[in-house]
Amino acid sequence: MKISTVFLTLFTFALVGCNPISPTPDLAATIELPLRSTSTLYPSATIPSPTSTLSPFDIASAVFSDLSVEKQTFYSPDGRCAWERLQAWSIKDFARQKYDNQFFIRATVNCVRGEWNEEVNWVLVNEWKEQGLGYSIPDLLGWSADGKFLYFYDSIIPDGCQPIGGFQDNIRQVELDTGIIRSLLLGLKSGVSLSPDATRLVYYDGQKADVGSYDIVSDEVQHIPFTIPDKVDYWWVGDFTWSPDGQIVLFVIIYGDPCYPTGTSI
Repeated sequence: MKISTVFLTLFTFALVGCNPISPTPDLAATIELPLRSTSTLYPSATIPSPTSTLSPFDIASAVFSDLSVEKQTFYSPDGRCAWERLQAWSIKDFARQKYDNQFFIRATVNCVRGEWNEEVNWVLVNEWKEQGLGYSIPDLLGWSADGKFLYFYDSIIPDGCQPIGGFQDNIRQVELDTGIIRSLLLGLKSGVSLSPDATRLVYYDGQKADVGSYDIVSDEVQHIPFTIPDKVDYWWVGDFTWSPDGQIVLFVIIYGDPCYPTGTSI
């Protein structure tokens, strides 16, 4: 039985192949403007009722009593906002048939704003998705240093071993006071990491086989090639770690099959 979609936002994703392209020997960094969406999305906003006593988790546990319900909560550094992600999975065979092998995913950010401590709940993702071979779920990337923005992306869950850094797509910025969503970077990335001052993103670009440094304010990307040892056909990049001043980044390269790596370097 097909489930009618009654929710607000639908996202699609594309899985790409696991073979990276060999990097060029040119070590000079290049700067270019990234390909990015110019559209602005406006998620739905709900004002919580002061008389409500049931949390979304309690409601989902009752409505989806035949599904496995999971909840994730992360708070902003200033404690003003909370990211919540709720998932309802079809675990048993009868549930998979009932829900047509789909799972429900909902991501929201709840904030207290203004001198009157007004509460607002921005619904960022609210949909049913296929839970077959490979799927995506929204994941929190981080918060801006000034407390004005939240950053999140779609984590791609492959069918098989997850390589170091994982796969991320559709990186977005949410303005917490208005709920406006801005699309930052399109295309599959790996190991996406937010700088300590929340002004830059660093990641591995499998299409170009180099490290990308994205300036959130200017929308510019700096591509930084690196060398790979001879006779290495497959490698994976991730675990980007910033220095406290945001001037240096360390990252790890794993060689070989992600299930059976043959070596690593930093």
